[in-house]
Amino acid sequence: MKKIFCLLKNKKKKIILSKGANVSLDSIFEGNNYIGKKTSFSGVLGKYSYIGDNSYINGKIGHFSCISHNVIVVNGFHPL
Repeated sequence: MKKIFCLLKNKKKKIILSKGANVSLDSIFEGNNYIGKKTSFSGVLGKYSYIGDNSYINGKIGHFSCISHNVIVVNGFHPL
């Protein structure tokens, strides 16, 4: 249900949430984003940024950023 709500809230921003992806309801997607399989995300994801599979991210990710598979970031901030 959260996944459907997130996609509807951001439907004009071209967001792709893979199977098993988990995002918090207060997450902000700036557009053209991808969240990998079995990845948990909470925070802000900048334009054209994506997160690979099996990752846990809690923080702010800037524009044009690529986060690999199997990454854990808690309360981290990536400068713009």
